[in-house]
Formats: sequence, C-alpha cells, structure tokens
Amino acid sequence: MHPNSSLGADDRLFTVVPTSHLAWHGISHAVDYLDMYLNALVEHRMSFAIAPQSLARSGLLGAAHALWLLDAPSRRERQLRDLAQRAADRVGETGKMLQLEPMSALERRWVHIALRDNPGVATQSIGEEPNRRVVVLPREV
Repeated sequence: MHPNSSLGADDRLFTVVPTSHLAWHGISHAVDYLDMYLNALVEHRMSFAIAPQSLARSGLLGAAHALWLLDAPSRRERQLRDLAQRAADRVGETGKMLQLEPMSALERRWVHIALRDNPGVATQSIGEEPNRRVVVLPREV
C-alpha cells in the first residue's frame, strides 16, 4: 500500500483498526475459505454437504466486506461519519457550535444520520448551495 493512496489516508484517519488491515483480513479469509471449499469439492466430492456451502458463504462474505471497505463511495461515507463523531466530541467538550466544510446534500445527510442519536449534540444545515454546510450544536437540555 502506498502511503499517499486513499487507503493510506484511511489508515491515518482510522488509527485503532486501520482500513487496510480489515480489507486484508477480509481478502485472506475469503481465499482461505474458498480454498477449503474447493478442496472439499474436488478431493472429497462433497457437493451437497452443508459444511462446504458454509465455507463458500464465509469466503464470499469476507470478499464482500473487503470490497465494501475499499469501495470509493462507502469510503467517503466512513470518513464523514468519523468527522461527524469527532465534531460531536469537540462540541461536547467545548460547548460551542462547530461548522463543517461545505458538502453535497448526500454528504450532509450522512452527517445528520451519524449524529441523530447522539444525546449531546444537534445538527442543522445552513447556507446556500454550493456552500451549504452542517453545523453541530450543543443540544438544549
């Protein structure tokens, strides 16, 4: 992985469990499970037993999780959810509102959804397109 790649940027953003680590595990588990499945089919001729189908399912799920992590649109959503949580933490600490950068309607929606169940903050969209942005405010008690 190149440090200046989008995956490298994700790793710097999510330091506790880097995205590249999660994607690598998804892919390696997919390969391991599918290899066991192929072994059961070819060497043991077990085409109708439940265990090989479970191996295939686990392999496909691992691959699907890796693809989800590496998919560009979901990557932006993850970044915005993390930004929203960090903004909420800062507003909780300072008690002052915080304006985020201008975003598209979909990106603002992701921020509102990420913080809607947070008891300490509320969100509002302000401004006019293309400079419309989310403001994170302390929730009134």
